[in-house]
Parts: sequence; C-alpha cells; structure tokens
Amino acid sequence: MADIAASMVKQLRDRTGQSMGDCRKALSDTDCDIEKAVDLLRKKGMAVLDKRGGKETSEGRVVGRISSDGRVAVLVSLCCETDFTSKNEKFQAVAETLADALLQADGEPNSPEAVNQLQTPDGKTVAEATNDIVSLTGEKITIGPLARFGLDGPGLLHSYVHFNGKIGTMV
Repeated sequence: MADIAASMVKQLRDRTGQSMGDCRKALSDTDCDIEKAVDLLRKKGMAVLDKRGGKETSEGRVVGRISSDGRVAVLVSLCCETDFTSKNEKFQAVAETLADALLQADGEPNSPEAVNQLQTPDGKTVAEATNDIVSLTGEKITIGPLARFGLDGPGLLHSYVHFNGKIGTMV
C-alpha cells in the first residue's frame, strides 16, 4: 500500500462527506485515484441501500419551495429510518436540494425514476445526491410524497412546513 497523503484524504472527505477511515480505505483500494475512490464510495452507498431495502423509512424532512413569482410551488419529503438522521445537517441539505431541483423541473416528474434524474443546482442528479447521504449515514433514504403545482390563472401559491419539519401544506 502506498503512503496516502493526508491532503488527499481531506480532499476526498470534503468531496464526499465520508469518514476519514472510509476515505483512506477507498484511496488505498483505488491506488490513490480520487475519481475511482468517489465511485467506490458511491457503490458502497448503493450496497447499503440494497442491504437495508426492507427497512421502513418513517422519519424524514418535508421541504417547501415557492418560485419567485409565486406561480409554482413544491412540497417534497425526504425519508429516512431514524429521527437522528433527519436532524443531520447534510440530510437536511439534500432535502433542500431535492426541493430546489423539483421547483426548477419542467412540469411534475411522473415517476420516481424521473425525480431521480432531475439535475440539482450543484450539477449532480437527485439520485447521486441521495446516494451520497446514504453512504454517509448508512441508512435507507427514500423520496417520499411530493407535490408540484403551477398556476395558469390568477392567484399565488404558498407553502407552510410545520415547526417539526414533518408536516407541510400548500395553499
């Protein structure tokens, strides 16, 4: 095994959010190739998701977004296994990113696969952003109920998410 520079481990950790140990191991397994290490960590996340496939995702976070003109609104739920994960800043950031991607979409996606293929503001797909948080938390993460409305006639839309982040409504 080659010596792995701490700066490379830090770079991979900053990019993926994974633990130092996981980053060091991924770099070791890929001969210090950052891109291959990122792919390896993503695959690890997918393996976690496959292994935890039967787990219930009854916790999570609801996020609402309104377009600047008030004519388009979205509510989306990102679900996880535990309340602890739903309070994680990175999990919440992914939920926010999911809502932003859904707001920017051309119309409402008609399937989970279509939602997963939406581009996030940082250039990833929703599936990649979700997989990153799966790799980080080790929990099953799913996209829950979502709604996207656009007005054709007069009016404005508004959304409200309850203080606990688990209940939302749109009017």
